[in-house]
Amino acid sequence: MATYIYLAIGCGFIGVAVTFVVIFACQYLGIDISKNLWVIAIPIATAVILNIALIELYSRFRKK
Repeated sequence: MATYIYLAIGCGFIGVAVTFVVIFACQYLGIDISKNLWVIAIPIATAVILNIALIELYSRFRKK
């Protein structure tokens, strides 16, 4: 059970890092985040998809 918690926390940290990268990229490229709110969905989707993929991989290889 602790492994799943560690995977979730790690993916949360990755999501925060990707959020900062997206914000800095928007500033660098001059993209207005208030007009393009879908840009905020990129880090959220990345973290959730990565978490699901890592849980599936862990479950698959742990049983063998």
